[in-house]
Amino acid sequence: MLKNKQIRKNRFKKNTKVKHSRVVQKCILSLKIISLTAIVTLSCLFFVFCYSFIIHCDYFRLKKTTITGLKNLYFEQVLEQAGIIKNPNILSLNLPLVRKKLEAHPWIVEAEIRRVLPDKIIIKITEHTPLAALNLGHNLNLAHKFIINDKGKIFKKMTPEDHFNLPIITGPKLSDFNLINNQKNIQFHSMMDVLQLGRRPESILSYRFMQRIDIDRELGVTIFASMGGSDRQKRIILGYDDYLEKFKKIEEIICCLKKNSIFADFSTIDLVNLDRVVVTPVAIEPTASKIKKDI
Repeated sequence: MLKNKQIRKNRFKKNTKVKHSRVVQKCILSLKIISLTAIVTLSCLFFVFCYSFIIHCDYFRLKKTTITGLKNLYFEQVLEQAGIIKNPNILSLNLPLVRKKLEAHPWIVEAEIRRVLPDKIIIKITEHTPLAALNLGHNLNLAHKFIINDKGKIFKKMTPEDHFNLPIITGPKLSDFNLINNQKNIQFHSMMDVLQLGRRPESILSYRFMQRIDIDRELGVTIFASMGGSDRQKRIILGYDDYLEKFKKIEEIICCLKKNSIFADFSTIDLVNLDRVVVTPVAIEPTASKIKKDI
C-alpha cells in the first residue's frame, strides 16, 4: 500500500522561495531609484552652486555698454528703460526681457541686445522718426496732440518734453489712422503725400516751413507756411490729387514773383484747379494793395 501512494510535492517551500526572490528584486530596484535620485539631486545642487558662483563673479561684471541708434533718446534713458543699473553681472541679464522692456518705450520701434564676454553689452535700437503733430482736439492744446512717424503711425502722445518743430495736422479723425483691410482713406494719403514731398531736399515748399496743414474732407489740403525769409504766414490751397505737379507749379510761381519788381511775395496760392491758379501777391511797399492775378 505504501509503495502505491504518490509522494506529494512541498508547494509551501516553493512559494516561500518565490516571495523571497521578489522581495530581493524590489529592494534592489528601490536602491537603484534612491541612488539615481541622490545622483540627480547632487548634480542639481552642483549646477546651482556653479550658476550662483558665475552670476556673482566679478569677472563677468558689466563694465562697458554700447548703445547705437540714438536720435531722440539719451543714453541714460535707454539704460533706465532696460533696467540695467549698478553694473550687474551680464550673465544674470534676461536678454529677451530686456528687449521687451526697451520696445515698450514709445520712442523705440525695435531693439536688439547681446552680450560680449566677459564684461560688455551691446544695444541697438531703432527709433520712430517723427513726421508731424496730429491735433485731434478743437484747439492747439497739448492734451489733444499726438506724434505720428514717417509711416503715418501714431506712436505717442505729445508732451512738453517733446521740443520738435513739427507741422501741426488738423482735420483728420482718429478713425482715419485705423487700418481697414490694410487700406487708408484719401485724407490720410493726402496728408502723407504732402509731408513726404515737403521732405525732399529739392522741394521749394520745404517741410521745415510748414507750420500747419488743414485737411478738409470736402476742400482737401491747405498748407500754412512761413517761407522766403518772411514772417508772414502764407496759405497754399492744394485740394486733392496731383500734388507733385502742384509743388512744381508753386516753384514756378515763386520764381516768377521774384522777377517782379513790385510783387515779390504772396499771401495765398490756390492750386485746386491747375488750369486756373489764383495767386494773391503782396506788394513790396507796405501801402500797396493786394491784387489777384491768374497764372
